[in-house]
Amino acid sequence: MTHKYNSQINARSLVKWDIVEGFKRIEIWSTLAWGEISARYGRTIFGVFWNVISFAVFCVAIIVIFGAIPSAQAINFGPHVVVGFLIYSYIASLITDACGVFVQNQSWLKSTRLPIGIFVYKGIMRNTIIFGFNLLAAIAILLIFYDLKLFVAQWLVVPAFFIILANSVATYFLLGVVCARFRDITHLIITLMRFSLFITPIMWTAGGDGMRGKIAIINPFTHFIEIVREPVLYGSMAFTSWMIILAFTAVLSLIAITVYVRVRKRFIYWL
Repeated sequence: MTHKYNSQINARSLVKWDIVEGFKRIEIWSTLAWGEISARYGRTIFGVFWNVISFAVFCVAIIVIFGAIPSAQAINFGPHVVVGFLIYSYIASLITDACGVFVQNQSWLKSTRLPIGIFVYKGIMRNTIIFGFNLLAAIAILLIFYDLKLFVAQWLVVPAFFIILANSVATYFLLGVVCARFRDITHLIITLMRFSLFITPIMWTAGGDGMRGKIAIINPFTHFIEIVREPVLYGSMAFTSWMIILAFTAVLSLIAITVYVRVRKRFIYWL
């Protein structure tokens, strides 16, 4: 019993070291993130802006195809799509990247004694940089084509962004170890993310008590999008979505920490 207790204490210390010390090595994970982006888009003319072009083309295509409705509604539909797809694509990239964060960095993990959190923060940083470029494209579209109004409530996007980051850290640690142990889950997650695009109110609006409304309310992506979209487009706070997201964050963090503490000492052998 004493040995088991000491082992748990040891594991918790390692987890704290991974999370806290890993975050403190910002010069390492930020440099690695930029290096991976440079390598990915090396020898291309537009570089990372290819991602921006892809984002803009998708938004325009969806607005043109699905926005063929009366002009008064179309004015609202365009910003609805742009903001919705911006946040969804960011979260989706974080989730899919989280599945392979430890498998893809196994050579580092097996040969160095760096805090494992470095590779988590590197992945989040890399996806956030790309998100930043897409954000510039989204702002340009909203300002040029839709005359986006300014509201005081738009400052709510700042805590919304940090709550997304908090969830991404928990997701990376949780999916990283789970997918290292069960490799099929990676493919399952990728499939689910492709499907979730169509059941998330991006290309459609969730209103009323019909089937769309029920699907939207049980879909966590809806609420992550709404805590950003509501203040940006309408100058109001998505109070219900915030309550759901805070509860979701607490549960996800608890699950992630519990699982990671239990497998911290042995998941390296799964790589």
